[in-house]
Amino acid sequence: MAGQWVPGEGIGFYEWTHTGGQVIGNRDFFGGGANRERGARPADVPLVIQDCPQVFLTSRPPGNVIEPHFHEMPQYQVFFEGHGRVGKHPVRPITVHYTDAFTPYGPIVASEDEGLAFYTLRGKTSNSGAHYMPQSRHRLARKAGRAFTVEAEVRDRAAMTAVQQLIRRCDDGVEATLLSLAAGDHVRPDDSGPNGGRFLLVVSGALVQDGQEFARRSCIFVAPGEGAPELAASSRGAQVLALQFAPYAGRASAGRVSSWVSAGRVSAGRRC
Repeated sequence: MAGQWVPGEGIGFYEWTHTGGQVIGNRDFFGGGANRERGARPADVPLVIQDCPQVFLTSRPPGNVIEPHFHEMPQYQVFFEGHGRVGKHPVRPITVHYTDAFTPYGPIVASEDEGLAFYTLRGKTSNSGAHYMPQSRHRLARKAGRAFTVEAEVRDRAAMTAVQQLIRRCDDGVEATLLSLAAGDHVRPDDSGPNGGRFLLVVSGALVQDGQEFARRSCIFVAPGEGAPELAASSRGAQVLALQFAPYAGRASAGRVSSWVSAGRVSAGRRC
């Protein structure tokens, strides 16, 4: 379904029981059936990467803890509901978290009063799983890369059309922006420069595409080489996250270090 908008209800929902009896909910948007990460890829099993996007929204109950870990693929996480923390950094709606492959992060701790719901978005699907630390330290293929935590300024209704740069474009193309569209406005996201694929995720209001309305939680994946679609806001306006990856260059790839700044509220970040 890459190249097509997926509405906010996703393509499937399932629940599973966490150690200790807590029930976890997962809502698939892309890569259905591949999103049940409850362990790491065994060392004797080759890493298999599929050229298709992977997106799921996980709902964590109050007090739930995901221990520090890393993945073998770069990813974004968007904290959508509830509040909690990633490592020492508080997260609430709408917080964007990016990590390079082989970059440990966490723990992710859901608040004791309302829990936490967040998206995980990857440009490719793999059998990596989650490698928990410190017991998986020997599986790190290289030094840790970039990790950004940025808060976006999301409102119930966009008053004007504007762009908030959350992660300034890095040399390799990693970039995150918040596009705000006033009611009825149109905009086409900038798609110049290196691009390993990009997600567009509606975080408030709604877009209208081909006569259909795509409200909050709807998303689309724009593959490398595809032009960015024109976005048209509904009468309620819209705010859309644009989350871009670097071109995939193998498991040991990492962004070159250079200076960066952000117009968003940056809780933490390693430089591009």
